[in-house]
Amino acid sequence: MSDPTSEKPKEPAPIAPKIGELFELAMTALINAPGGFARREARPVPGPGSSMLVAIAWGSLYLGLNLLHGAIANPALIQRFPPWQVGAIAFFGLSLWTALFLLGSSLVYGLGRALGSAGDFDRALLVTAITLTAAPVAGLCAWFPMAWVLPAVVAAWMLACGLSALFKTDPWAARGVCAVLAACVLALQYGAG
Repeated sequence: MSDPTSEKPKEPAPIAPKIGELFELAMTALINAPGGFARREARPVPGPGSSMLVAIAWGSLYLGLNLLHGAIANPALIQRFPPWQVGAIAFFGLSLWTALFLLGSSLVYGLGRALGSAGDFDRALLVTAITLTAAPVAGLCAWFPMAWVLPAVVAAWMLACGLSALFKTDPWAARGVCAVLAACVLALQYGAG
């Protein structure tokens, strides 16, 4: 018979991160993407609603920063429109943002599968939501003329780290694919500018 004092107590099963932890992960991933994602890789992925909420929060902040930038740069532009039109444009912008978030999540899911992972779509939603933390950085960088390169590079690094940690893909393959994506985005930005 086994001695009950010698048995180790069972560790509680890991739980999915709550919404506050997801925002913490997103802010940590801006500075330390490998470490931020590594702390979450052993835990279950939160439901799609949590990832969607994080993505919409970053989209709202991004649109708000751009609206503030427009209001400061050209105050008469905002004052020409009644508040209901500004609200309708904001609603349309967030709806478009949500659609692009789902499209981006599909792209991340496809990248993860193409790189040999068996990760699920909820992981793609989480990686995309965390990567979208670079959007408010892009909104801030719009205030500085030569900082337009920074958000694409940061987003590519975060995406590569998310694919490596949460999808268990080869880190160098993920970095290579994300570097090509960043180069394409930067070329489009340069061409449009």
